[in-house]
Amino acid sequence: LDVEMPKMNGYETCELIKSNPVTAEIPIIFLSARDQLRDRMQGFEAGADEYMIKPFHSEDLLAKLNVIIQYREQRQKLTYQINEAQKTAFIAISNSSDLGLAIHFIEQTHKVTSYHQLANAFFGVTQSMNLNCTIMMKTQEQTLFFSSSYSSVSPMESELIQRLSMDKRFFDFG
Repeated sequence: LDVEMPKMNGYETCELIKSNPVTAEIPIIFLSARDQLRDRMQGFEAGADEYMIKPFHSEDLLAKLNVIIQYREQRQKLTYQINEAQKTAFIAISNSSDLGLAIHFIEQTHKVTSYHQLANAFFGVTQSMNLNCTIMMKTQEQTLFFSSSYSSVSPMESELIQRLSMDKRFFDFG
């Protein structure tokens, strides 16, 4: 870009290009006869990658383009490495902590197709914490009970859970 352009100057054009996510990564070099420090600083503030003074040598332009290309490639590599490191950290966290257990449970719930599978996903979390528990699930048609330690829930246990649920001792997750 040149600083002096019709309708919109180079600084405004540069800012417009850099403000659009589709074009923001396009490298911009100013080629201008304006050689004051303030002009150059204004170019960089607008988002330019380089500011060259006219007249210029084509070898200088090519050298600066090569530097910009190398910088962009290195930046892309670093961005990729950062993303990979974040993925690895997320996997490590999700496999080794209580938060990880909760994340794993949430992931499992997206795969369930029955109340029985949902209960088993929940019991997978509680058993890893050495907890035995019983779950009551109310649907519009029925009330279902599941136990982590027994094949079926005893009548006394189901009655106790139903009574306690009416006393607001349990959280209703809808």
